[in-house]
Amino acid sequence: PQLTREADRYSFKVANTSIVKGNNTWGVLKLTPFLQVNDHAGITLVGKGNPIVYINGRKSKLNGETLQQYLKSMPAENIDKIEIMTTLNSSFRADVSGGAINIVLRKNENEGAKGTLSLTDQQMKDKNSQTGNAFLNYKNKVDLTANVYAQHYVLPQESDITYNYPTSKASTLSHSEYDYNKLTYGGMVNLDYHINDKQIIGVVVNASGNAYNPSLMD
Repeated sequence: PQLTREADRYSFKVANTSIVKGNNTWGVLKLTPFLQVNDHAGITLVGKGNPIVYINGRKSKLNGETLQQYLKSMPAENIDKIEIMTTLNSSFRADVSGGAINIVLRKNENEGAKGTLSLTDQQMKDKNSQTGNAFLNYKNKVDLTANVYAQHYVLPQESDITYNYPTSKASTLSHSEYDYNKLTYGGMVNLDYHINDKQIIGVVVNASGNAYNPSLMD
C-alpha cells in the first residue's frame, strides 16, 4: 500500500495489494494509517474522534453496528483507496472533532445492486431489545435505509402503605409488589435518489410509540 499526502487529505492506495486479498473493507480499515478500528468502539481517527464515513464521496446513511456489518460484507478487492481528512474542506462536511474518511471504490462497483441486512436480539435480566437494519444501494443512484426496534423493560417495584385507626389505636400495613412493564418501539425508512453529485432528493418517514402495563405479583 502507498500513503501519500495531498493538500487537504491523506490518500491510502490499497488496490491490487496484499492487504486486500481475502480481506473485507472493515479489515482494511484496521490496517489504515491514522485509524483505530475495533468491533466495540467502531472507527476512531487518532487524535480526533469518530469520523464521518463517506463512500465514493457520498455520506453513508449507516452508522454503528449496521455500518460495521455493511463494511464487513464489502470485499476489499473492490477498494481503490481510502482518503483520511482531519479538517473541514469544500468536498466533505466533516465534523470538526472527528474528521472524515472516504472509501473510494473501483469503477466497476458503480454497477448493480448491493446491500446489507442485520438483526440483533439482546436478552438481559430486566431488559430485552430487538433491532433490525437494512440498507440497499442501486447503481449509486438510489439509497434505501430502514430501521426497526423494540425494547421491553421489566422494572420490579414495591410499595408500603400504613393505615392508622385513631379510635382503636391500631394500624395495618399494606405491602404490594409489582412489575412495571414498559415497551418502546419505532422505525425509520429513508429513500434518497441522487440526481447528480451535488443534488439529492429524498423522503424520510419516522414512527415511534410507548406502552405501559404494571402487573401485580403474588
